[in-house]
Amino acid sequence: DVCSSDLQPDHDEAVKQLRVKDDRAERASLEIEDVMNRSLSQLTDQIQIPAHTLVVFNSLNWQRDALVETDLFPNPRLTDLTTQQEVPLQILYEKEKFLHVRFLAKELPSVGYKCFRIEYGKEPLPKPSVSEDRTFENSFYRITIAEDAGAVASIYDKQLRRELVDLNSPFRFGQYVYVTGGDRDTEAGTWETVLAYGGTQIIKSFLALPKAVLRTHAAVHGKLVRAEHLPWGSSVLLTSSAENTPAIETEIVLFDNEKKIEFRYRLHKNYTVAKEGVYFAFPVALATPAFAYASQQGWLNPARDLMKGGSLEWFSIQQWMAAYDARIAVAVVPIDASLASFGDINRGNWPGRFQPASGTLFSYVMNNYWDTNYRAGQGGDFVFRYVVTSAARLDGGALTHLAAEEMRPLELNYVVKQDKVGNPAKPLPASGESFLETGGAGITLVTWKAAEDGNGTILRLAETTGKPTETTIHIPRSRIAEAKLASGVEDDQRTLPVNGHGIRLSFRPFEVLTVRVVNK
Repeated sequence: DVCSSDLQPDHDEAVKQLRVKDDRAERASLEIEDVMNRSLSQLTDQIQIPAHTLVVFNSLNWQRDALVETDLFPNPRLTDLTTQQEVPLQILYEKEKFLHVRFLAKELPSVGYKCFRIEYGKEPLPKPSVSEDRTFENSFYRITIAEDAGAVASIYDKQLRRELVDLNSPFRFGQYVYVTGGDRDTEAGTWETVLAYGGTQIIKSFLALPKAVLRTHAAVHGKLVRAEHLPWGSSVLLTSSAENTPAIETEIVLFDNEKKIEFRYRLHKNYTVAKEGVYFAFPVALATPAFAYASQQGWLNPARDLMKGGSLEWFSIQQWMAAYDARIAVAVVPIDASLASFGDINRGNWPGRFQPASGTLFSYVMNNYWDTNYRAGQGGDFVFRYVVTSAARLDGGALTHLAAEEMRPLELNYVVKQDKVGNPAKPLPASGESFLETGGAGITLVTWKAAEDGNGTILRLAETTGKPTETTIHIPRSRIAEAKLASGVEDDQRTLPVNGHGIRLSFRPFEVLTVRVVNK
């Protein structure tokens, strides 16, 4: 007999299998982090900066503003070495004589860096203004907090003059939802199911089992912890709890100059082997809701674009998901969770048609319904982040652009006294630099790497709007000798026209191009 990870979670074979899977994920994460650290260290070594400088690198091929979080010692001051202006800092928490801070890094160069000087003094940072209001707004949104639910009661879009939240939903916007049910009782010989999978006979046997009776338990006992007005926006912190989840911390961030709202969750969940599901609910006010989500290339409407027999109760989200109708679209970028359900939670009904029960987007962050080779339960501390935006119509290209900004993190390097600093011969300025620029919109740099055969570097770029596009790739610090269009495995195909620092490219809708660049 083969052990079942949910029935015998402490069986030696189950423990060994999970150790192997954990090791693969952890090893991959460490190797990626090591490559990024070594690469950024080599870049930083070429910049004319003193000790106590924070280097922030943007790997996207467009200029952007982004929040940065890092640890600093007490009483820090941060100066942007491009503008020579002091950058306001927000203290998120203090531990063991260091601060975890956040700041808004503005106008980060495309595929480039900015430097921030760090100084430590005797005076503590000024405290932000604190509010006891339950309503916060900028030029785009007016948000009302649902304190008891640890979520949002209302989001009014000032540009569209529309309420975005479905006020008739049993859930508040951004509310944590815990689901029970679907357990088997081995003594009584009964077994409910949320899953049906495998070959035809297995599906028939599973479908003969009673359907799981699932119960939702939304977060309650919410409390407003703090509300701060910052130089770049507002930050609202709430706490709540739910079934089997004693601590849920929700931060809602509203930006002054960007049409987006960030939801950041930190939660502690108890371990259990009882069947469970965990969601975050985003109910959208729509008369006749339609849904779309990003795939690896492009986006899909589950009502019409999936092959017959595919799952219509949960979906794999690559970059964003949206609920929309003819007059409005509300989109969510799920940074840390790739599964979602639309209209309702996953109940194991396996419908033949997609007929959503509501306009709610459910981020499906955990479950233990699978009965082999998966964890019997999940407990501990977890972080989930989301970005919400809205518009008059669904624009997949704009949402893919936003998702790239939110899912492509900035890279940081804190230069300390032990690093090699003070050499005036270093070629890169402290004021910042861009290493690659693209003309026009809709093109995303996916990869820039050394060629596998050592001949030049490889650029991989994707068209993300679904429209034919022409662009020029400009590499300011390189004199290009030749450029060739290549296959995905880097076999040269044809020569591309080159003009000094630039390469002209034409893209078909959603096309991915690989280009070999050889410098003089």
